[in-house]
Amino acid sequence: MKDIEQLKELETNMEKFWVKAAKKTIDKAKDAIATISKPTRANRKSWQKLKKDMTHFDARISKLLESKEKSDFKFIRRESSKSAAHPSDQPEEYTFHHEYQQITGDMDFLSALNNIQNWLNQLPETSGKLSSAVSSLRKELESTQQLFKDTKTTEHASNARHACLEQLKKLAPEAEQYSKTHMEDSEQCPSDFIKQLETTIITLQRRMKVYSIEVKKECCSVIGLEEDIHELVRRLTTNSESEQNSVISILGMKGIGKTTLAKEVYRHKTITNHFEVHCWVSVPARSNEIDLVNTVGSKVLPDWNQVKQRGKEYCTKTMWKLLKEKRCLLVFDNVLSRETLDALQIAFPVAEMTNGSRILLTTGIKAFADYSNAHDDPNNCIQCYPLRLRTQEESWEFFTQMVHISSSKKELIANAKKVVGKTGGLPLVIFRLGYLLARNTLLTPAELSRSRERISYGRNQSPWLDTKEMNKEELQKGYFELFPGGDFEIPARRLVALWVAKELVKLKEDEKRTQEEVAYEYLSKLVDRNMIQVVQRKPNGDIKTCCLPSALRELLLRDKGTNSTTRSWSQSTSSDQQHVAYHFDDNDASFSRINGLTTNSANVMHGSYPRSILFFDTREGNKPGEEIGEFLRRGIACGFFAKLEVLDLERVFKPKVPKTIGKLKKLKYLGLRWTYIETIPETIGKLENLETLDLKHTEVRTLPSSIWKLKNLRHLYLNQNCLIKFPHLPSAIFMKNLQTLSGVFMDKANLVNYRPDKLVVLRKLVLAFQLGVPERKLLAEWIEKLTHLQSLTLTSIDEKGAPQPLKLKHLSKLEQLSSLHLLGRLEKSDRVINELPKSLTHITFSATEIKEVSMPMLGKLPKLKSLSLIYGSYQGTAITCSKDDFPQLFVLKLWNLNSLGKLDVEKEQCEISGS
Repeated sequence: MKDIEQLKELETNMEKFWVKAAKKTIDKAKDAIATISKPTRANRKSWQKLKKDMTHFDARISKLLESKEKSDFKFIRRESSKSAAHPSDQPEEYTFHHEYQQITGDMDFLSALNNIQNWLNQLPETSGKLSSAVSSLRKELESTQQLFKDTKTTEHASNARHACLEQLKKLAPEAEQYSKTHMEDSEQCPSDFIKQLETTIITLQRRMKVYSIEVKKECCSVIGLEEDIHELVRRLTTNSESEQNSVISILGMKGIGKTTLAKEVYRHKTITNHFEVHCWVSVPARSNEIDLVNTVGSKVLPDWNQVKQRGKEYCTKTMWKLLKEKRCLLVFDNVLSRETLDALQIAFPVAEMTNGSRILLTTGIKAFADYSNAHDDPNNCIQCYPLRLRTQEESWEFFTQMVHISSSKKELIANAKKVVGKTGGLPLVIFRLGYLLARNTLLTPAELSRSRERISYGRNQSPWLDTKEMNKEELQKGYFELFPGGDFEIPARRLVALWVAKELVKLKEDEKRTQEEVAYEYLSKLVDRNMIQVVQRKPNGDIKTCCLPSALRELLLRDKGTNSTTRSWSQSTSSDQQHVAYHFDDNDASFSRINGLTTNSANVMHGSYPRSILFFDTREGNKPGEEIGEFLRRGIACGFFAKLEVLDLERVFKPKVPKTIGKLKKLKYLGLRWTYIETIPETIGKLENLETLDLKHTEVRTLPSSIWKLKNLRHLYLNQNCLIKFPHLPSAIFMKNLQTLSGVFMDKANLVNYRPDKLVVLRKLVLAFQLGVPERKLLAEWIEKLTHLQSLTLTSIDEKGAPQPLKLKHLSKLEQLSSLHLLGRLEKSDRVINELPKSLTHITFSATEIKEVSMPMLGKLPKLKSLSLIYGSYQGTAITCSKDDFPQLFVLKLWNLNSLGKLDVEKEQCEISGS
């Protein structure tokens, strides 16, 4: 019972009931023994009563053992899974003493078993009855030894094992004494005594099982925080004259892991070595500046009580002196109000932290928002470090550390992933879910279903309610309700295109960025405010897909009075009724059923004039495309789409784009990605306001020449895999505003007629080509002039798709370039690598055949975060990176580099993968 009392908490009501009954029995037994006082110990009646009581208590304990065996529950001690990374706080002497005791106890236990075995070996086997008894006892001794190995001792179950050991140690001397006393008696006596020993051994086995405590590792809650830990450690330890890193606040909703991140940073080896003074303060709900100063002072200064006696002003000056003279790290956890933030700023002013001292806070979003609104002067503001929701992949990894599901149970895993997806990536909810399901020895679909229903209600809903109340306006104007719920991943580009087309993104007069760049920044802010969960990121770290957390979506639909029950089809509208989304989920859904009309009716849209129409259609076959094509044709003919600005048909299978589409004069966005359409009508050139045309993952082989009339076109996505060739470019018409040209294929004829040298405002270029030597030189000269480029992907191949020579000139002129992807045999690779722009953050090389001498040049790129060398991109035999190389590198990916034989990377925070 002493071991069980050391547990922080019992995990089930059954455990609590059993322990309560056991304690009651033990307490009564102790009371019965206590009644036999010294003067009356000779009292025969008292001893007889005690003997009777002990028999009763022995029966009660036997029943307790039996009930626990039948119930098959376990006492569990949970320990941090990071214990290996963060050694115990116990001193080394304690650890050694415990290990010594454990080793000694193990030896004593095995020695006691061996002594009984030796005694059995000395017995003469004079009859079959005695031989049978000896054989049976030997089997039980072997079982006891195996059980001892299986239930290895820990410091949390040492008392029970010690009691079993003491009882076992008594058996061998008793057996030897029995031999001396009864050796001349009949064989009946040894066999009876052996059976008594066997009964005792079996009872010991039962107790070892019943009183054992299973040690389980707590889930690793730092999953998804690796980059955050690295970045915060860097900011806190970087010496800079700037005060911007002096006070940093980890910001996020309740349960997102602010304290976990702060603890990981606080215990980080680099932090402990860098700062002379460390102090962790759990901040009360209300604190003033002197309370905070006293709390820190009492923790870091031994004579603080004497300092306090000299008054508030002296205390404050003493603290300021400490911050100046020694490099201090002060962590204030759980700052919940603006008033506390104000008090911290008064108690520990930035101006006094001139010696590299730092303050790290964990703050709720509302408290920080109130503080920021009250301080217009940016010099008074604390630098915030927003903490995001975990991705779905991180959420699943977190969950499976607590709940194990066999990899063979594919359907159960798929259902479990859906349940985990409903947590929205909030660690607190994932932990509660995992903790609940981890109790079940056999996880069933029914249990998962019950958990899925409960996950968005009760205390799990509370953090999301706060998020919704703080961000009502943003949630409404973001059009998130138009997108499907569940595990639907919203492509960030699709969301951004909708915002840009609807002019939700406003540019300042002196703004140099594009609308899309500002829109992506806005999306990142929503992620920082825990409104949006990132599902996938691109290799360069940008958001690829995201989703509205299920709990938040359900709250929004509830406010609108919308039923979120799953149906085969549904129609969603925005709050202003100007934006419509149609959702089709199965082959039984019919478009006409949504409007209650057939597509032949003149009044297709009930007299409404939508500005945006989005389709989400998973139906197969030609019928969906035909229905939607007819719907569009009728709507255009009736004039109901005259105001349409966004038409998104992504993933609708082969929709019939009507020839009358040219009448949609206000259309800004036409999304046909993943539709597999084969042609688009010539009238596409009449969409004079079109800004984005997305034809990626289609079967379009040739673009109509009218495409070049789209003077306002800014983003053109094509299907490079289909080898689209451009028609001759009319000399008088030209897309001067084009910023994205992705998926275009170019050959010698294209290059001459296309006149790409005039497309000088491009920011993203994804280009594949088959060119001769003169044309490769011309292309290199053009790329050199694209000084606005931020992302460049070049693929040089022959007719069979094999890598060809790739010529580049002075890329150092592309000062805004952050992402570079090259496939082809890079000519004069040393010169090209040496002239790469310092702005690069992500590089992928394939078949470039760069030499070993180029690696140190790559290592000097100050902002490089990710480097991928794949398929023959590197000809060197070794890669050596010192700790000073690649100062910002976080990911190094190596794949299919046949000549590489040695890798020596001195980067603690770098994630290396390859094959």
